Amino acid sequence: MSNFYARQNKPKPVAKPKQPSEDSIHLALMDWLSTVPYKDGNLIDVFHHSPNGGVSSFRQKAKFKKMGTRNGFPDLQCFVALGGYHGLFVEIKREKGGVVSADQKSMMAILDSEGYKTVVTRGLDASVAAIQDYMALGEQ
Repeated sequence: MSNFYARQNKPKPVAKPKQPSEDSIHLALMDWLSTVPYKDGNLIDVFHHSPNGGVSSFRQKAKFKKMGTRNGFPDLQCFVALGGYHGLFVEIKREKGGVVSADQKSMMAILDSEGYKTVVTRGLDASVAAIQDYMALGEQ
């Protein structure tokens, strides 16, 4: 048997399932929030995303910094005070990988010290669970 046929019969590596990106998790979470009733609207009405990340020019980054953008600010904010907290801040990460930066740890420590609840979630299910747990504080 020639080398050509030997190579053809070699088993092909199985592709690992692709892990959702932080952006796709975030978008799916926003879709979920838009379906959850809250007061006269939906839960999405009391959440906000500050676009800190992403690709931008040096000039745009400098402008954002002058406007108050801070490194490490969490991905998502809920401005509902519950359970003795002033609100909830969520840092969304992928299920595997997704490192919490030093700036993110520092910002979350500041927010914690000021009476906000902060969480790092890994994946969509964990993000949904963290928000449900926080909203349940209002039922106690």
